[in-house]
Formats: sequence, structure tokens, C-alpha cells
Amino acid sequence: MFVLYASNDWGDLVRDKIFRVDADGHAAKNAYVLGPSVLADFERKRRDASGLALVRAFRKYSLENEQRRIRERDPNPPYIEWYLRASQEEFEEYVGRADLAVRELWMDYYDADVALHPEWPSSQFKTKLMRAVVERMRDACARRGVAMLALIVPSAVDLSPKCTIRVDPARYPTWSPSRLTDALESITTELGVAHVNLYEPFRAAGPDGLYIGDGNLHWNEAGQALAARLAAAKLRELALWPPKRGR
Repeated sequence: MFVLYASNDWGDLVRDKIFRVDADGHAAKNAYVLGPSVLADFERKRRDASGLALVRAFRKYSLENEQRRIRERDPNPPYIEWYLRASQEEFEEYVGRADLAVRELWMDYYDADVALHPEWPSSQFKTKLMRAVVERMRDACARRGVAMLALIVPSAVDLSPKCTIRVDPARYPTWSPSRLTDALESITTELGVAHVNLYEPFRAAGPDGLYIGDGNLHWNEAGQALAARLAAAKLRELALWPPKRGR
């Protein structure tokens, strides 16, 4: 089983630059390199990891306080506008200039271009790349005789009214809150990959209680527990659980 997080996994494939889409529509490996900023960040983290735990805790506390002050100064920052602009810059870097230097590994963001403008070239490329990578995973599992189940996790941006990052449908009327998960379900269905789409179950269960919140878009313990129950039910339906004992 593997997780497809609808919120940012599309863009992660572009930022990581591990795969490209070849002429036949399949995923092919790139000769990517880590950029200077990434290498410097690794070195800083290595130094920090060897430092005193109290110092690391203070730095983390200082960073969280600074982020909180930024939100207080501007309670309604134009997140979606920023994300749309960033998606175009990343697309131009990777596809337009064929730049294979990886410049970001830790920061990701809501894939607003796919959610709001599926007709954009960046959105279409992300969709092709996602399909190609899932296909590659499917084929790798098939060669090894390994069963495959995709867990499609919706974004807090699309579901949680209390999320600090929200799409204004009046400003962005082309937005569909289920488009990201729908697109992943379409890909897995087309490829014959068993899947569980958590969009409707999360929406019905009250999404505000399923995410960490306060700007953190990841699911919390309750969200993981609900997903685990639904995934277990799907595994039983597919006769993949409990595992069969060998003779």
C-alpha cells in the first residue's frame, strides 16, 4: 500500500526531478543533481544534529514564533496566488529550461494549478508525470508479484473550513474541491490499480477533526485511524488480509 497525498504530490514530482515523461508516455529516470542550496541545507542540518538538544529546541521554537508573527501581521496572505505563480516558475525551470538541478526538498505547497486550472500546461504535465510514475510503480510491483493498493488522501485546503489556507470560490470559480482526488482516482482506475479515495469519507466525518491544523495540512491521529480502517476493509475485500501463511 502507498499513499498519494492529493495536496502536493503532483508538484513534488516536478521539484524532485527524478523522473521525466518519455516519448511513449512512460516514466524514465533523469540524471538529476542536488543544487548548491540543497547541499548547503544538508550540511547545516548535519551540524545542527550534532549540537546540543537544547539549542535545537530553541531554534525550532524561534522559527515557530517567527511564523506565527508573520501570520499575525498578515492574517489573509495570498497563498493561492503565490502557489499559482510558483507552479509556473517550477514548470518553466524543469520543462522549459530542462534544468535538472534540485533546489528544494523540504518545502511543498498546495497544487493550485491542478485544482484550479487543469487546462494549464503545468497542470497537464503534472498529470502526465503522475500517471507515468504510478504506472512505473504498478509495473515494478507486478514483476515482483506484490499486490498494490493506493490510498488517496485529500488536502485540508479542499476540505477543512478551518484551514488557514483556503480557496475563495468567488475569486477562483474554476476551483473544484474534489478535482485533485478525482484526478488521482482517474489515474489509478485507468491503470488498474486498486485504490481507496478518502475524499468522501473525510468530508462526511467532519474534516476539521482529521487534520493537524494551524497551517499544518497533514492528517492527525484521527485522520490516520479513519484511513487505516478503510484501507483494512479494502485489503479484506481484495483478499489481501489477513496474509496467507506459506506451507
